[in-house]
Formats: sequence, structure tokens, C-alpha cells
Amino acid sequence: MRTKCPTGATCADMPDGLACTCLSGYSGDGITCSDLDECAITPSRCSPDAACRNTPGSFACTCLAGFVGDGSYCVPQRFTKIAAGSGFSCGLSDAGEVYCWGDASGALDFSVPVPHAHPLRIGTASDWIDIGVQGDTACGIRSDHSIWCWVIPMAAGAEATKVVSDKPGTGWRALAVGDGHACGLHDDGGLACWGFVPAGYPLDPVAVDTNTDWTDIATGSVTCGIRGAPGQLYCWGQSFDGALGLGDVFGVGPSVCARKLDDTLWCWSTPPGIPDLPPVQVGTDRDWKTVAVGGETCAIKTGGTLWCWAEHAVLGDGSPLFDIPVVRKDPVQIGSDTDWSAVVTTASGGNKSCALKRDGTLWCWGIQAAPLPDIVTTPVPIR
Repeated sequence: MRTKCPTGATCADMPDGLACTCLSGYSGDGITCSDLDECAITPSRCSPDAACRNTPGSFACTCLAGFVGDGSYCVPQRFTKIAAGSGFSCGLSDAGEVYCWGDASGALDFSVPVPHAHPLRIGTASDWIDIGVQGDTACGIRSDHSIWCWVIPMAAGAEATKVVSDKPGTGWRALAVGDGHACGLHDDGGLACWGFVPAGYPLDPVAVDTNTDWTDIATGSVTCGIRGAPGQLYCWGQSFDGALGLGDVFGVGPSVCARKLDDTLWCWSTPPGIPDLPPVQVGTDRDWKTVAVGGETCAIKTGGTLWCWAEHAVLGDGSPLFDIPVVRKDPVQIGSDTDWSAVVTTASGGNKSCALKRDGTLWCWGIQAAPLPDIVTTPVPIR
């Protein structure tokens, strides 16, 4: 006997004979099958930044204007800031929102069974103006010049904890996150630093000194800041790899780099047994714009080209996987693009770097730098 099933159903051979059953995307008893409106299901199967369109037996997610992705996830097309840590990385969208990606089983707690998820929005605030990441710590500055830090793990809806200022009523204008600590530059030029309890909560900041002419700050295992005009450089902290230039070293490799006012680039780290080596100029070029130091060193020139070098890292120059870790003691141009605007690298021992282009697109390379594959040897867009 021929059985005719309605639209949205299929005929199945059951133990007691033929029967109609509703297809996926339909609901009913098989005799009558109605289209299931997946767009009305909570929680939505689409990204919060996507529009859901119901179709017969299915649905479609489309990212909203200003976002890219497959609809199940949507990432801002433009980022204004980036920060890379060994466990995860974060970026600020042009709408002032924080997005992070990386180790799903650790700091981000995405509840996704892969260690390198797509960027996910963290919290609900949309007035962030700066972001810093190191290890499993993340902090940011909001539009009112207050600093906030996230407690680890950072879930998708996580809200940050406000850092109590050592100068009530005075805001922060710059931020640097290091290994187990962070430093902030006050609006009045003062400088303060603080640590974190094991759960990630920030301790109260302590002023570095009483000076109010600090103009820039950077930190990792050591901290360096620039004071006064034309600019005096001060560094302090643990002098591994000669990072302080004191000769008390335990390895080789540039740990600190700085750009002078004449756009020359200088780095320093001293090999064992050679005390007090001063900063050494990197080449002779006078067109360096910005530099980032970590597992590798990367810098951008005023013409928008990207250059990297390292003792042991996934460099980003396309070196074959069997050549990793790469050793390049002189700057190597990464690709031929001339529209790079910012670059960050993970701390020493990490193997991931990210960079922004002038159009705000975000690119990363290294180990677990992108959703797939596990190792990326040239910059790829993060979406």
C-alpha cells in the first residue's frame, strides 16, 4: 500500500508498517507537520550580532552590518586595539566592546571544546578605550578613565572588577599588563602598579614614585617607563635575559626594545659573562613606528611594513613547520603588505602574535592563533 506523507514529513518503515514522521525543522505527528520557527527558540542559534531568518524546515543566520562570520558567530569588521597573552588574546571593536579568543578550557571558559575559539564578546560594556593582556590576566580602561580587570575565568557574560585608584578623583590614561602585575599611567602623569590575588582580583595600586612626568609605560617580566622631555628611560623588575642591562642574565635574546625620537630602534639583552651591555641599535633604519617584544620581536615601520625576528618562535614569514622554532636574529619582513598599524606578541615563551591593519581588520599567526589549523605560519584574518 502506498503511503503519501504531507510536506515536511517522510515515510519510514516501522515495525508495524509504514508511517509518516516529521522531518527535522518541522513538528507534528507525521499526519500533520508544521514548520518549526527556529528563530523563536531561546537561546537563539544565531550570534547576538546576527539576524535570524526562518525558512521551511530550516533557518539562516546572517551577520549584521559591521560584522563578519557565518552567522552562528559574528566578529566586528574593525578593531581599534589588540592585546595578546599566552592563554588568550583580546581586542577592542570600533564600538568600544571587548572581544577575546583563545584557550577555551582556561581563562575564557567559553564552554567550547576547542582551545582556540572565535572572538567572543566579554561583558556588556561598550565604552572601552584600551585593553591589556598578559598570561591569564586582562585589564582595560573605560571612557571615564577608570581601570577594570577581569577575574579568571572570563565567561561570555563576565563583568570586570574596578581597580581602586591610589589617587581618588584622578583617572588613568594608559595601561600595561605584565606577568602577575599591571601598571597604570595617571592623567596627571603619575605612575602606579599593582598585583593580583590567585583568583585574579586586583590588589590596590601603589605609586611607583612621586613624579608626575611619566609619559609612557610597558611591562612584562620587567617594567619600563619614559619620563620627562625629551624622554628618559627607566626600567625595573626581574632582570632575566639581561632585560635591565645589568649583566645579571640567564639566557640570550632581546627582552626590551625602545624607539627613540629619531625613529631608530634599540634593543638590549646581555649574554652570560658580559656585563652592562648598553642598548644596541637594530640596523640603521630611521623609520620605525612601533615595536612589540615577547616570544618574538615585531615592529612596524612608518611605511606600514611589518618586520619580525626571534630566537625561537613561529615567526609569521611562512617558514615550513619542520623549521619551527625559527631563529632569525635580524628583522625579516612579513609578507609585502604596507597597511599594518599595530602589532602585539605574547610574553617570552609564547608563540602567538597579532596585528591590526589600517582598515581595522585583525590578523594573527603562531600556535593557536586562529580557529584552525593549530599552527599558522603566516598572518590570517581572525573571524
